[in-house]
Amino acid sequence: LYRRHRTFYSGLSTNSNLLGRRSLRNGPKTPSLVAVSNQSEVPLFVERIVPSCSLNFRPFSTQDRRPDSPLDTEIKNLAVRGKPDEAHNLIRQVLHEKDSMLNLETFGVVLNIYAKSKRQDAGEKAENVLDLMMDFHNKQRLDREPNQISFNTAISAWANSGLPEPYQRAKKLLLGMKEMFDSGFSEMWPNTLTYTSVIKACTKTGDALNAEKMLTEMINDFNQGKKDCRPNTIIYSTVINAHAQERDPKRAEGVLEQMYADYLGGNADCKPTVWCFNTVIDAWAQFGRR
Repeated sequence: LYRRHRTFYSGLSTNSNLLGRRSLRNGPKTPSLVAVSNQSEVPLFVERIVPSCSLNFRPFSTQDRRPDSPLDTEIKNLAVRGKPDEAHNLIRQVLHEKDSMLNLETFGVVLNIYAKSKRQDAGEKAENVLDLMMDFHNKQRLDREPNQISFNTAISAWANSGLPEPYQRAKKLLLGMKEMFDSGFSEMWPNTLTYTSVIKACTKTGDALNAEKMLTEMINDFNQGKKDCRPNTIIYSTVINAHAQERDPKRAEGVLEQMYADYLGGNADCKPTVWCFNTVIDAWAQFGRR
């Protein structure tokens, strides 16, 4: 493995620890195990290898946004006070009130609370909130058109839930986003955060093969012109780690080689780290002890 990648590996610190935080004093700096995005810094190690659901939620743009009504404010307050079920029930009641409108951001707040809760039923609850959101949209009682942010947060809720096989439900939402985009929802195509959450859902149950399939689908989307869903260090590292955890070093190394080729091909967001190489090396070592 070293001989195959020694040109890249020689630029990394030989004294770096597992986290790859420091390089040699007089040598080139080694990329730390932190993926820097426009939103935040996300540590890449073990459970923190994938951004938390709170990072998947971004405040909605205030451009052309309707001011919050008393109902919007009440629903948000219930959610942030740790009562998302009461907020959920209030939304359902408002749906039956003639001409009552809600803001898209209000649904986002409730979805975000469910996603962060890690409750076993979080995914189911979040998907129910999405259904209500679409009901409001279909009745022309939503201030703006639904977008990918709400769906990303619901997918995060499935990824963080304790239910078995969250991948199928998360993938169903991703496919729904693509169908909605094709039907005219201009801001609905899955982006990098969408795929990150679906891949995280795979790894929760040790489904490394489907995690790699989602990576391949993401790359295909990017190659077809969807520039908002390009793989980054976080996603590649997650899939590498998934294969390593499943004691499949050959596939882990294959993803690392794919990552390295993508980086050399111009994707600066997926530069391999010391951690990636160490994970593959350790996977081979563990495989040799079997």
